[in-house]
Amino acid sequence: MSESRTINSVKNLSMNITGQVLLMGFRFISRTIFIHYLSVEYLGIDSLFSNVLSMLALADLGITSALNYSLYKPIRDQDQEQIKKLMQYFKKIYLIIATTVLLLGLALVPFLHLIVNLDKAVPNVHFYYILMLLSVVMSYLFVYRSALVIASQKEYLVTRVTIFTQLLRIGLQIIVLMVFQNFALYLVVPIVIELLDNLIVSRTAMKLYPYLNEKTSKLEKSERRAIFENIKSIFAYRFSDVVMNNTNSIFISILVGTIYVGYYTNYMMLVSSISMIVNMGFSSISASVGNKNVGHHLDEQEQIFQVMVFINQWVAGFCAICFLVLLTPFIQLWVGNQFVLSNLVIFAIVIQFYITTMMSTTAIYRDTTGIFKETKYIVLINSAFNVIFCLVLGHLFGIVGILLSASISRLLTSFWFEPKVLYEKYFGYSCQPHFYKLFKYILVTVVEGTIVWYCCQLLPANTILNFILKGIICVVFVNGISFVVYRHDPTMKFLLSYLRVIKTAISQKWLLLHHKDN
Repeated sequence: MSESRTINSVKNLSMNITGQVLLMGFRFISRTIFIHYLSVEYLGIDSLFSNVLSMLALADLGITSALNYSLYKPIRDQDQEQIKKLMQYFKKIYLIIATTVLLLGLALVPFLHLIVNLDKAVPNVHFYYILMLLSVVMSYLFVYRSALVIASQKEYLVTRVTIFTQLLRIGLQIIVLMVFQNFALYLVVPIVIELLDNLIVSRTAMKLYPYLNEKTSKLEKSERRAIFENIKSIFAYRFSDVVMNNTNSIFISILVGTIYVGYYTNYMMLVSSISMIVNMGFSSISASVGNKNVGHHLDEQEQIFQVMVFINQWVAGFCAICFLVLLTPFIQLWVGNQFVLSNLVIFAIVIQFYITTMMSTTAIYRDTTGIFKETKYIVLINSAFNVIFCLVLGHLFGIVGILLSASISRLLTSFWFEPKVLYEKYFGYSCQPHFYKLFKYILVTVVEGTIVWYCCQLLPANTILNFILKGIICVVFVNGISFVVYRHDPTMKFLLSYLRVIKTAISQKWLLLHHKDN
């Protein structure tokens, strides 16, 4: 806890990105082998059930976020007694969650035929679903201890374990596919690995914080009430996240066909992997933001917020433009033309990614400052809009309509409302300058995307060489234009000075370690 926020943020960021890049490569190898040994129907079922079971994450009610939020102050104050009370309390809560997820998951079994839409029948569908359900249940066991490690700004320790266990899972699943070509055995592997992952992380937490073994008293009734007030607010966000992120595949399966879920998830596998890296980059510093928001001036907090928004929009714009021009060529080179979706679908995927990623910084401040209590109802409206738009636009325009629904819903609600509340209720400023900057960022991204798109159309042949050249065009044009446009921006100057501070801190840390070794 004595390490600086800067050093811990850098450690978390580097470990998260390294791990995700490594896992992304292995996931593509695994998916390639999956497609080779099993049919596209199995791919669709695997993707569909993953999304259905992700919706059962509603059962945790946002408890993970509430636990992290509750831990920030006792960690900062080094209040071990309060930390022990929280850990004991949330241990019971997570056992209840695991049981609830299991029961809800089993209750859905009789209704699976309503969402599975296949021309070619696949046997043992219910059995496959139950195996995947058990994997989800295992993910809740012992997980409460990892929250303490993460809130203490040591997420890199959890990530290190996750990298190891997920690589082990992917490796074992590849062996199962190549040797047995058996989907059921393929689904058994994650059940064992989830339990192993949580056991290792739990043991790591106990080594870091041995005082957790000590007996403690229960939380006061007022403390439990305060936690549940936070949970009630965060639940709205959990509900919205689940609806927004996991209903696409379900609507595609019902309205278009389950095999198209497989086609869609091939694209989303790449998008989600990059999105996860981006989100991990921001979540790596969320604990630092949470600690910084306790006892620091609002002016300084708002300045850091604007720097994070600036980084956020640069990364979001760059990734979105890369997806726009590289997704289809990548799918063609990877699995063939038979898995390619239309350009309109790609555009809808890119818009959804861009809008969601642009909201990352606001989401971090929403969770770490407590303003989620003020904005909880807007996300419920967001979810309702999404379901309505999916049904209407899905019937009218198919996959494109379903994918655009989430983007339209966010633009009408959370995209503008959450920053407005953050500025007016927390920072105490007008939000107009912030929205002006957002408009400028979006406009620059549109111009960059248009230029890059037309430049890449000059390389129509889909060869590995042209794919690489298109990637180079994205890197050079997007970052070059952004640098020229923003080089005199005050936020850019502040960011560069902040990066110099990070560089100095890392150098001093390295020199200290080097001196100790000598």
